[in-house]
Amino acid sequence: MTDTTISVAAFLLADHAEVINGKLYTMGAGWDRLTLPADQLQAPSIALATVIRVPWTASNQPHRWEVAIASEDGKNVLGEQPPNGEFETGRPPGTKKGSPSTVMFSMTLANLRFPSAGGYVATISIDGTPVANAPFTVVSQ
Repeated sequence: MTDTTISVAAFLLADHAEVINGKLYTMGAGWDRLTLPADQLQAPSIALATVIRVPWTASNQPHRWEVAIASEDGKNVLGEQPPNGEFETGRPPGTKKGSPSTVMFSMTLANLRFPSAGGYVATISIDGTPVANAPFTVVSQ
């Protein structure tokens, strides 16, 4: 049986992330606690680092991704138009038949406001299906 499921090998919260020449570089990655000033629950910068595995049968076709960050009450703090886009990966010459491809991307969310301290979860969906999440807590000090 051939696997047709796109999976996420990594979905990390980070201080900084970027993809250069097919490699994912992160700084301050993997955190799950964000401490912010009590008078202004705004993060100057949050990066999301993502590594996606695309099976052979799902390559050479477009796929949509979308990111959401939900509060404990289910509200998306990224608004009604969350970050989204498309990706497509091909089958490079010499690739063994059936081999998966890897797609990496990162994004930075600047000046993100949180309505309150508490639990949040960042989720990435591919083709409308949630495939990975990164829970975290916002703490006010």
